[in-house]
Amino acid sequence: MITLNGYNDSRLPKDFGLNLNDPATNLKHFARLMGSSNPEKETVGYYGGHLFASLDNKKLIPLLGLEGIGVTRMETQANGDVHTFHREIGFYSDVKTGKYIDTWHNPLIDDKVEIYHIKNDHVNNKMAPINVMDFDGHEVKIPFPAKWDILGATGVNNFELLMEMPTILSKAQWPREYPGPTTKISEMFMRQFDTADLLNEKLDSIPNMGSWCRVSTWFPWMLMGELPGELVFRTHSVKLENGVDDLPKQLRDKIEKTAPEYFNAPPQSTWGTPNESSFVNYLRDRKPVPVKK
Repeated sequence: MITLNGYNDSRLPKDFGLNLNDPATNLKHFARLMGSSNPEKETVGYYGGHLFASLDNKKLIPLLGLEGIGVTRMETQANGDVHTFHREIGFYSDVKTGKYIDTWHNPLIDDKVEIYHIKNDHVNNKMAPINVMDFDGHEVKIPFPAKWDILGATGVNNFELLMEMPTILSKAQWPREYPGPTTKISEMFMRQFDTADLLNEKLDSIPNMGSWCRVSTWFPWMLMGELPGELVFRTHSVKLENGVDDLPKQLRDKIEKTAPEYFNAPPQSTWGTPNESSFVNYLRDRKPVPVKK
């Protein structure tokens, strides 16, 4: 049995109705928070915010805006594991106007680059006491660590993915895109909800809002090479009560025009097939940018 000790312990009031430090109980209710325990129901999560550059001894530098959605369907298995079917799309924008852009002047290298928007056709995973995820051909196993803080009528859940793996780019083939030998990705999700909704097990989906933050290696399309530093994402997020009907007009129109399939979670047939990431998709869709002479 895996226990959540120390850092990952949930802070629960005495005699709280749920033992969220039990991994199986934790997972059961996290599924309701992230998506829905109803296998026929899809939920839409919206995110919007900004990207910053973090360079040694400098304040964060605003680079781009970003907004998008993730659509999720969950199937709880007989053993309590949860199969998550997830598809996500997002568009980068001018940091001042919020309008989507396809080219961008990267101030860190003083060069114009072609943006590669987020379009991951599926990012499925098995959630269990040992969470199993595929990332760029690497199987990542993470003890299920969702942490709950109950603060009276309000609850907060934190879930973190901290990953490090060899980069999939070749320096010889991709000299301008190559960020170094290691790809580092840390993602931190915070969801705030009503405690009464958590305790009401008649609800298959718990309304919530919060944030998604990410600290990672430069994206290949930014052409940073091995410039020391990293990307910092700061976004707000919300599970949309009315699904795609609640989306900002610019985002909804863009998805309808370019990729309407992203309004739905991926089908059952995608289970067990490799997940997509922005890194894998970039290598598939783009060619190396020539070195400047």
